Amino acid sequence: APLRDCAGILEKVHGFRTDLTDRPLPDAEATWFTDGSSFVRDGHRCAGAAVVTETDTVWAEALPSGTSAQRAELIALTK
Repeated sequence: APLRDCAGILEKVHGFRTDLTDRPLPDAEATWFTDGSSFVRDGHRCAGAAVVTETDTVWAEALPSGTSAQRAELIALTK
């Protein structure tokens, strides 16, 4: 089977944002971190997400049953 260029395929299908980086803004007023997670307990998917600084919780919430970890992460990013 031929090898696939996943990054190239994603770039063609969804585009590529050269203006987005993984580096902090140099003059930002604050640095926030996000995380989302999910797990299954007794057959039910539980999820939560949070937005934090290095020392404080800005926002944290349990999310509706069935929420995936990826969706939890996106919810945190929009808060």
